[in-house]
This record gives sequence, C-alpha cells and structure tokens, in this order.
Amino acid sequence: VQNTATVVGIEAMAACQGIELKRDHARPVRSSGMVEAEWQHIRSQVAFIEEDRYLAPDIESMRQWALRPPAAWPAPLRQCLANEVPV
Repeated sequence: VQNTATVVGIEAMAACQGIELKRDHARPVRSSGMVEAEWQHIRSQVAFIEEDRYLAPDIESMRQWALRPPAAWPAPLRQCLANEVPV
C-alpha cells in the first residue's frame, strides 16, 4: 500500500505539472471543479517544479495526500466510489 501511495502521489504531482504547463503554453483552459479543487489542494503543498530540486519532501507530501482517509476525498469522488470503498 505504501509503495502504491507513493506512485499515485507522484502521478498526481506530474498531472498538476502538466495542467500548469498546458495553461502556460496554450489558450487558457480549465478542468472540472473536482480537478481544479484537487489541483489547488496539491499546489498548496507542492510547488510548481521550475528547475531541478530535491523532491523527497514533495513526494512524501504527495504520498500522504494519496493515503488520506475517504472522508477527506472530494464529495464527487466519494459518491463515485461509494459502492467500492467504505466512506
């Protein structure tokens, strides 16, 4: 579970990076409300990567993000997974 949480956290961090890169180099685009909310939550913990830096603290923060209890997940996600995960 811990390794999976690390991978999921890194993937989410990379997704946030991609969202910002797309916004900077193309017409302004917005994602769904749920994606925007999670993007803001992640960015409050992990800054945009502008240059090489030591990422272990960011990766740990994102691992913790991935391990949040279901009650901390966005409401639409809890609703989608209500039959799969006890919330």
